Amino acid sequence: LDRDGGAGMLFDEHRERPDDRAIRVAALDPETPLWIVGDLHGDLLTLEAALALARRETASPRLLFLGDLFDDGAYGLEVLLRVMELAADDPAAVCVIAGNHDEALGWTGARFTATVSPSDFADRLNAAVDAGDAEAARAGRLAVRFFANAPRALFFPDGLLVSHGGFPLVDLH
Repeated sequence: LDRDGGAGMLFDEHRERPDDRAIRVAALDPETPLWIVGDLHGDLLTLEAALALARRETASPRLLFLGDLFDDGAYGLEVLLRVMELAADDPAAVCVIAGNHDEALGWTGARFTATVSPSDFADRLNAAVDAGDAEAARAGRLAVRFFANAPRALFFPDGLLVSHGGFPLVDLH
């Protein structure tokens, strides 16, 4: 998911440049519904319920996650891994907008940090590092790289702006 050139996720083909964080979507496939899933904050049951509903309605749904996959919930790592699994299985059907909690996660080379509160996910990852859980630490480092490249906003042809919670006043190119 963090390979050079991006993962080829849903809407990546609409980026003017690989490092664009605001993407103007030229056209939408009207045949395949787009399911938008908001802040999960570690709520694995809600994620699985949303996926079940989307799959009941559409065999191969397109999924747009609006960020904040972790923090302030018991299953942040599991939600992160499940969304990454969905993206790895079918990247062209999944888009993840970075939320403030996702973007706030950092890696110093030895410890995870966060610039938001609550930040229990960074604490959980640091506990995993302390316990020698290399896989959890690897997932956290992948998350930092993944969200660094994730879009912050999508502009759809009908004028709809999709973002996590506002639009930053910085150049996103």
